Amino acid sequence: MTEQQLSRGAAKLTAFDNAEMDFQLMRSLGAAAFGGGSVGEIARARAAIIDGDPASWVAAFGALAARVEAPKAGGDALRGDAALRASMYWRAAEYYARPEDASTLGRKSRIVFQAAMELLGIACKTIVVRLNGESLTGYLLAPAREDKRPAPLIVGLSGFDGSTEELYFEIGAAARQRGYACLLIEGPGQAGTRRENPNSVFTPDYAPVVHAFIDAIKDRGSIDLQRSALYGISFGGYFASQAMAAGAPCRALVANSPILDLQAYMTAFIGPGLCADPPDIKVDEIDEVPDAVLPPLLKHGLRTSCLRFGTDTFAGFLQRLGDFKVAQPAAIACPALALYGEGEGAEVERQAKAFAAQVSGPVTLRQFRDDEGAGDHCQFGNLALSAAVVLDWLDDLWR
Repeated sequence: MTEQQLSRGAAKLTAFDNAEMDFQLMRSLGAAAFGGGSVGEIARARAAIIDGDPASWVAAFGALAARVEAPKAGGDALRGDAALRASMYWRAAEYYARPEDASTLGRKSRIVFQAAMELLGIACKTIVVRLNGESLTGYLLAPAREDKRPAPLIVGLSGFDGSTEELYFEIGAAARQRGYACLLIEGPGQAGTRRENPNSVFTPDYAPVVHAFIDAIKDRGSIDLQRSALYGISFGGYFASQAMAAGAPCRALVANSPILDLQAYMTAFIGPGLCADPPDIKVDEIDEVPDAVLPPLLKHGLRTSCLRFGTDTFAGFLQRLGDFKVAQPAAIACPALALYGEGEGAEVERQAKAFAAQVSGPVTLRQFRDDEGAGDHCQFGNLALSAAVVLDWLDDLWR
């Protein structure tokens, strides 16, 4: 018998050569820390995906979600766990889907997430607010354990393509186990909002969004708003920082990553060369360009960026980013925790240090290292460590 003949299973997990698709794979794997996936299931889906081909990604994760969400037997716990995983698989399919399909997949993610909460007996109330003609959906999670005192509150806000459901795995699950109430919210332009309103676009000012959701839950005696923190993840690091500078009613800020200038941040991410000479193409012309000239993943990125910011050209998107700056960082006077990863690059580190220098409140700066398995964007490789750092900091703050 040769060494090659020895095998303990058929599932093998291999990385993608495409860096962005590989990051999205890590994103799905990371959610497994809090029940949002199974490594074995994801490995089987990965085997059906063609490197760099978004359509094969959507098909593989969509098929996995459909298979997982409806077990034919088992009690509430088994079916609830399955629904929780399926919610994230539908979200993964939504990420690379074309605009006309993304809303359907995203709504499936929401429906099975809500079913999972009920099946697992997790106290999760759907909160819907109206703001400037748009319906915004959030979730209020009660602490897992009862306490005589009202619970401190974490308000979670995602970014460019995250969802309120995904926030459960990034901070909600860990927070409620630690005794926190958790309000997971979304604003204009974000994935959940666009499921119901495909024309919704980002706005530079997210303070009204935070105010609207806080107003919706402020009369609940079980929540202590004097111990409330706004936690922004990815683009949410900008949204949350801007909201606090504009007077959002929270008493602490967690920015992961702390972004003061979204244009500078995205220029470093996209690449100065492409930003200096953007493709001369409109959104409705993207599909006409041969894949050999404009690869499918780049088409996806161009289309998504323009639609989320309400422009019809990539040059317009880059210009629009100039409106997304925290004009007065010194107005952030509350305690702040600024998080970033070692692998995120020089611009992210520069903005994190600028944040620490420019806000007027006390700042704790925390860099996650690659050797912690957490140096990537938003610490998807080690969400348990990320959540523990945030909650330890808040425990010390509210003690």
